Amino acid sequence: MLNPKHYEDPEYRKLSFEVQKKFPDDPIAQIQYVEKQGSVKYNFLYLLDVTQRELLYRESFDQELTFRSGTVEYLLRALHFAVSYMDTESDDHFKYLTSKGSPLLLQSLQQVTEQKK
Repeated sequence: MLNPKHYEDPEYRKLSFEVQKKFPDDPIAQIQYVEKQGSVKYNFLYLLDVTQRELLYRESFDQELTFRSGTVEYLLRALHFAVSYMDTESDDHFKYLTSKGSPLLLQSLQQVTEQKK
């Protein structure tokens, strides 16, 4: 499994451990704390990390979530931007992104096209 680069950043790791220790059971307080302490980059990275962690480990992995199509489009726009500016041409990175992202993309596409019928 590929680890995100920011996991290797000592400043980010320090902030991440600090906020989790300070607010162990309150992800919203963690995000608010990081917003006050970190850079814009760290704020977004931490928001991604804490949201993923909550989805994965808080017995909500199979919980159905409801989003408006515009919200998903904004997420796709952000991913498109990030992939376009990735500083790598590694097939492993793109294979990883594809393996993790394709199910959401295909499910979204399927739902949108079925609704148009």
